Amino acid sequence: MDLPTLWFCIVALFWLGYLFLEGFDFGVGMLLPVLGRDDTERRVMINTIGPVWDGNEVWLIAAAGATFAAFPAWYAGLFSAAYLPLLILLLALIGRGVAFEYRGKVDSARWRATWDRVIILGSWIPPLAVGLILATTVFGLPLDEGGNRVGSVLEAVRWETVLGGVAVAAFSLVHGAAFLALKTEGELRYRARAFALRFAPVALLPLLGLLLLVQWRDGLTWTLLPLLIVPLAGLVAIGRLAAGREGQAFTALGVVIAMAVVTLFGALYPEVLPSTLDSANSLTVENASSSSYTLQVMRPPCSSTKAGRIGSSANASVPATSRRCTHPDERAHPHTSFRQQGVFRPPIRTGHLVVGGPGPARRVAVALLGGAPGAGPDRGPVRGQRRGVGGAGVPAGPRARRHRRR
Repeated sequence: MDLPTLWFCIVALFWLGYLFLEGFDFGVGMLLPVLGRDDTERRVMINTIGPVWDGNEVWLIAAAGATFAAFPAWYAGLFSAAYLPLLILLLALIGRGVAFEYRGKVDSARWRATWDRVIILGSWIPPLAVGLILATTVFGLPLDEGGNRVGSVLEAVRWETVLGGVAVAAFSLVHGAAFLALKTEGELRYRARAFALRFAPVALLPLLGLLLLVQWRDGLTWTLLPLLIVPLAGLVAIGRLAAGREGQAFTALGVVIAMAVVTLFGALYPEVLPSTLDSANSLTVENASSSSYTLQVMRPPCSSTKAGRIGSSANASVPATSRRCTHPDERAHPHTSFRQQGVFRPPIRTGHLVVGGPGPARRVAVALLGGAPGAGPDRGPVRGQRRGVGGAGVPAGPRARRHRRR
């Protein structure tokens, strides 16, 4: 797998994490006026997502950051075309976060009711906007030869992209109800489960319709498999809800959104932003990606690759399949290691001396007297000796000899 394709899969994975984890998060906020009959129940509903709501939003930042770093042309083309939905999305997320923090600051029913409205609004807008943006990147935009959008700022708002927004919002509603049935007890749990059972067949229809449209327009043969899993997993979720197995139903709904993301991005590949004017103007994983050096730098530094590590000629002798990061001096003496030498920090070379070690007193003694007791040529480089000189007792220089004469 080449690096642009790898990063395309990573971006898809980040979107999957966001839709799965933030989906039930938004769903709980949407259901606040539906299932929460009094302030206590609404407080319980908010507490179910209290430990996770802010962490779940990190997936959106990771998806946008990975797109910016790995595919800057994709980032520029999509986010500039969907500037207005993105702005509304960010304002809704900001207001929602503030409402969670400020709702309980004042002991007033009017105060809490006001912030509850902000939470509800901030829970409906983001899934609608996210679904619209994802549908836009799948169905494309009118792009010219330079990858610039042709038309008004509302080019991203079309009936198929609106269908994407409705699909994500409806799924989040059911996912949130299943999550509440899993995390609560008593009347609130029974009402959440009944709501999920009643609306799940209807709420999953927009998502299924979106996937069928994508498959019909741009789908591949292999994307039929995840597409078929979506309705099957939805039926399993409904059956598990009816049996009172909320955890299994929640997991099955997670399979639904996972297979939906696989279908969407599988049908999109190798394009990242199709052009509705001319397919030759479409952005692909090749022409929209960063340079190969940039993509390699963003890899884990100790990953196993055919090309080996970058930026150091000293690494040429290191096997490309090595997964352990080693210090240059340790690679020069492969039969020993710094831990075996009693050095837990790699020595720092200054001038023609090697200085370093477990403590300042030992470093000063080694630098002045040269060598270390019990050190020998078979134990690697010895601190305080000349570079390339082995064996204990060899002085480090004239200063050490003058010190011993004193």
